[in-house]
Amino acid sequence: MSLGELRFLLSQEKLTLRDPQRWSDTNDSYYLELYRKKMGFSSVLALCFTQSSERFHHWEAFGNRKDKTDRAKIKFKRRALIDAIKLEPRLKYDEVQYLKMNDIKARLLKREELPFIKRWGYNHEREFRIIYESMEQAPSNCDFHVPLSCINKITLSPWLSYSDFRTLKDELRQIKNCNELRIERSTLIEQ
Repeated sequence: MSLGELRFLLSQEKLTLRDPQRWSDTNDSYYLELYRKKMGFSSVLALCFTQSSERFHHWEAFGNRKDKTDRAKIKFKRRALIDAIKLEPRLKYDEVQYLKMNDIKARLLKREELPFIKRWGYNHEREFRIIYESMEQAPSNCDFHVPLSCINKITLSPWLSYSDFRTLKDELRQIKNCNELRIERSTLIEQ
């Protein structure tokens, strides 16, 4: 996520589901849009998480596309996050199934599977997804409450200089109830 999204999460204790049609990854948005149409919803919003360990690809592909230093990774406590999701009756969640194109063509996909389907080439992401669906015209995003106690660790961009990291870490810890959060800088690209 971007640092703006991180600040929003920490200060408001909310995560935002967005319209997948605005995502650059059309593989993600295709099955969500197909689901929306088949179910007759006006809107389907989503938020995706990886369950895999840190990868260069994640830092390159997600967060602020124009500024590599404007990126953060949140490691959530899975059970606590699921408990927060369950408090929102309008949300659904599941792990993504990765299918090869031959498997997709060979079987009849159930409508309820569609928001949690992705092509096999993305299986390294080990994605977990939350969706919001609405019959009425919904906004292009939807927030839901996530207590700070759901956060295990925050990792900031490996492209941040160490001094910028220290400054940002101090700033984030000034946000109400964030002074004890575990905040690190990724060392993935270091020698």
